[in-house]
Amino acid sequence: MMDHISFSFRVSGPMAMFTVPHLRSDPYSEPVMTPSAAKGVLKSIYWKPEGEWEIERIAVLKPIRYSTSKEHARADWNSDKHTLLLVSRLVDVDYLIDARWVPNPYRVDVSTYHKKYGPEITRRLTRGEAFRQPHLGVTDHPASWSLVLERDARLAPIDLTEDLGTMVLDMVPVDAGRDRWDPIFFRARLDSGVLEVPESLVLKHRDQIMRARDNHFPKRKSA
Repeated sequence: MMDHISFSFRVSGPMAMFTVPHLRSDPYSEPVMTPSAAKGVLKSIYWKPEGEWEIERIAVLKPIRYSTSKEHARADWNSDKHTLLLVSRLVDVDYLIDARWVPNPYRVDVSTYHKKYGPEITRRLTRGEAFRQPHLGVTDHPASWSLVLERDARLAPIDLTEDLGTMVLDMVPVDAGRDRWDPIFFRARLDSGVLEVPESLVLKHRDQIMRARDNHFPKRKSA
C-alpha cells in the first residue's frame, strides 16, 4: 500500500508576488512560483496535522511577465512614516502543481490514512472546497484553483529552460518548543517549463517537519 496520495492542481491568478528574500529594498518576485509558495496554496485548500503536503513539480503554463509600479509602504511599523518602493510583480500566472499528501506517522497509521483521509481529501477537492482563500505569495493576490483529473493540451508547459538560481524550498523547524521555523534553499532550474523539486532534500527534512507538527498540535481525545 502506498504511503501517500498524489494530486494535480491548476492554480492561476491575475497577479503574483513570490518575493526574492535577499532583495530587501524594492520587492521583486521570483520568475516562477516557489515550492514553498505552492505548499502554502495547498495548505489553504486542505490541511491537517495528520499529514503534510510535499511538492513534486511545478509547470509554468503561461509566459513569464512582470509589472513594475511605485507604491507607498510604511517605513517603520512603529511610526507613520512612509517610503516609496519599486515593486515588481508577476502578471497573468498559471501553474500546474503536482503534489502528494503524506501521512504523519506520529499521528496516524497508513491504513487509517487511506480509509479516512484519502476519501476525505478527494471528496473536498472534487467539490472545490477550501479551508481558506489561497493566495499567490501575498494576501493581496488571491488564487483560483481546480483539481486536475485529466491532462489536456491547455496544461502544456511553456518552452523555456533557464537556471533560476537559489530558491526557497520549504520552512523547517529549528526550535519546535518556540515554534521557530527557518527557510531551506535549493538550486532551482526550469527545464522545458517545468521546475522539479529535489525529492532527496524533501525526504531529508520530512521526519523533522512531522515531529514538529505532532508536538505543536495536541491530539484529539478519543470518545
